[in-house]
Amino acid sequence: MIKKLIIYLIIILMISSSALALDLSDYPNMFTNNVRIIVGKAADAEDVLGAIDIAVTLQQKMGNKRLESAILDTEVDNIEAENTIIVGGPCINSIAAKLMDYPSNCMAGFELGKGKIILYEFENGNYALLVAGTTALDTRRVTTVLSNYKDYEMTGNEMIVARININEINVKIK
Repeated sequence: MIKKLIIYLIIILMISSSALALDLSDYPNMFTNNVRIIVGKAADAEDVLGAIDIAVTLQQKMGNKRLESAILDTEVDNIEAENTIIVGGPCINSIAAKLMDYPSNCMAGFELGKGKIILYEFENGNYALLVAGTTALDTRRVTTVLSNYKDYEMTGNEMIVARININEINVKIK
């Protein structure tokens, strides 16, 4: 009887832990306890400005809690050790390259005029959010979406952000 009870408890724990997995509809809540923003060492100004916009939005959401620091990709020892937001693609940010399994062509999977938001969940329960575009301007559009997350329907683990025209941004689930 005790063996059956233990087995049932294990099954319930396994089901409940998978049900707790978050997606982009939970943004920014998974980053309001602790988060570190990572920018590539050679990042363009657009990446840095986008990281600042995200940091300001998160700080407003966090209220009195202190936002962890922003750091360069070269200062990261273990990407899974904490929640992170990585700004910039694998060509400019080594942490983005690591998350994307070091693609031989750092532009693989990216299209001019489009950017990506990709949520990674690690086994320890921490998250990494990749915010990247083909160009620095494309990345800036993606950071604008995160900075104004209430204006966009965010869901799933990956989204594409595309420029329709100079004044409009389209966000769709991949």
